Amino acid sequence: MSVIIVSDEHISAMLRFGFGDGWADEAFRVQLQTAANILREENTDSYNERYRQEHAEYVPCVIDYTQPEVSPVQVLKLLQCYEGNSDQLGTYHLSRAAEEIRRIREKAIRGLAGYDAARWEI
Repeated sequence: MSVIIVSDEHISAMLRFGFGDGWADEAFRVQLQTAANILREENTDSYNERYRQEHAEYVPCVIDYTQPEVSPVQVLKLLQCYEGNSDQLGTYHLSRAAEEIRRIREKAIRGLAGYDAARWEI
């Protein structure tokens, strides 16, 4: 499978969903930028592992605060794309990036239509 470095907009949309309504507030900006850079670094390292001859320099994510909020289904697809492009090192699932993605995924799953009404156990 090919690996890409996902766009700033892609990371911004994932974080927009994960941080919720207050995502652009000044109070969240440092935390948001830290999360964005963790995601970008993991993705860049994965790209460099896959394409060793085409080393890409790490470039911090520029958060796009104009990103509209995406649906839970859309964010799940964005997360799947991100993980598919960030798991080449073999240590992804133990990384801080993976923790952030899991947090966003859990929020997205809880936001799916019908999730709250579904039975917990059968």
